[in-house]
Amino acid sequence: ARGGHDGLAALSGELLAFNRVAEESHDVQRAVTDQRAPASARAQLATRLLGPRASEAGRLLVERAVASPRGVKPFTAVRRHADVVAERQRQWIAEVTVARPLDAGQQERLAAGLRRAFGRDLVLDVSVDPSVVGGIRVQVGDDVVDGSMASRLNDLQRRMAA
Repeated sequence: ARGGHDGLAALSGELLAFNRVAEESHDVQRAVTDQRAPASARAQLATRLLGPRASEAGRLLVERAVASPRGVKPFTAVRRHADVVAERQRQWIAEVTVARPLDAGQQERLAAGLRRAFGRDLVLDVSVDPSVVGGIRVQVGDDVVDGSMASRLNDLQRRMAA
């Protein structure tokens, strides 16, 4: 469901916001990384910095990064968590490139076809690129479906050169 993408986007936003707050204050950085303070106190501070509306997942990831950094700065660990979340979020976004804008009906048919192909609703990110020359290119995560004329011509050139 679309909620998966929205939830991941919110989690990513929480983690990046936590790092932004910390970057703005050396005192906050020192307090969060002070190994003389008990891990529970550092985790509690991190939770307060996240704010009252933070998700359970956001609290857990930030508390873990702060309480047991495992040789990595807590803010680096939080950034890595945000990168992983962003990578997972890409799995919910279909980056669609077309030669001409799609009308509402075409976009809905495309969304339905992608829903069937990937087994979930995807957020369509449609961009227009005249160099696509007919056809369409769709990328969801690492999966690429390229039915553009330019791609077919490149394939033909490769086969002829072989």
